Amino acid sequence: MSEPFNPYAPPQANVIPAPVAGNELPPASRSHRLLASLLDTIILMVVLVPLEWLAGAFNRLQQASLLNPESILWSAVGFGIWVLMNWTPLLDGQTIGKRVLKIKVVRKDGSPCDRKHNILWRMLPIQVVVLVPVIGMLVALADCLSIFRSSRYTLHDDVAGTKVVDLRSQLVGA
Repeated sequence: MSEPFNPYAPPQANVIPAPVAGNELPPASRSHRLLASLLDTIILMVVLVPLEWLAGAFNRLQQASLLNPESILWSAVGFGIWVLMNWTPLLDGQTIGKRVLKIKVVRKDGSPCDRKHNILWRMLPIQVVVLVPVIGMLVALADCLSIFRSSRYTLHDDVAGTKVVDLRSQLVGA
């Protein structure tokens, strides 16, 4: 007698990862991307928070409206500091966090992603949208959660036409 159909059983499909063509690098894992982003954020906050505190911005920003000139200024300062800190790693399509975790940004066709493209198309659009009250936070959340799609691309990857790849397989073969 055959076993009865169980609609609550997990799928029985044999999932095989897509083959990686020739010398194409495999996509970076979600955990490596998350850790790199957290590391970049922590490094930025170590620099930015003391500056905001010394300037007395914390008290003013707590009492201000959501979209005011000072919050826009501090966002621009933070973005500028991020660019300066990552200026050299961005030559290779990396940030400090990505370099530590041995992942990097390339275009979807596998070609290198230059510094200008990384800044203007990958990072700046999200930074600008996040400034919009309420909608900005929803877009930022959607951007973060989009990593769980099967392609592992975030919204800023889609906007910039980029992907993040794992360099560790390249290092093992060298």
